Amino acid sequence: KPSKKPRAALGAIGDPFDQLLVERVTKKTSFARFCQKHLKDPRYLSVKTSREREKRFLRHIEMLDK
Repeated sequence: KPSKKPRAALGAIGDPFDQLLVERVTKKTSFARFCQKHLKDPRYLSVKTSREREKRFLRHIEMLDK
């Protein structure tokens, strides 16, 4: 039973990095802080480039705003 509908509506949550975003990121989370906290998480490392991580992080934040 999902606790927050916007998070459940994000679509393909089968991706490990997306799971991490859904579990740990709120509207107030900064990308720099997210990186510091999850640097050793295998789900964080599943996306190879920092640029791609940031792009997906920002897309997730946009979805939370809707």
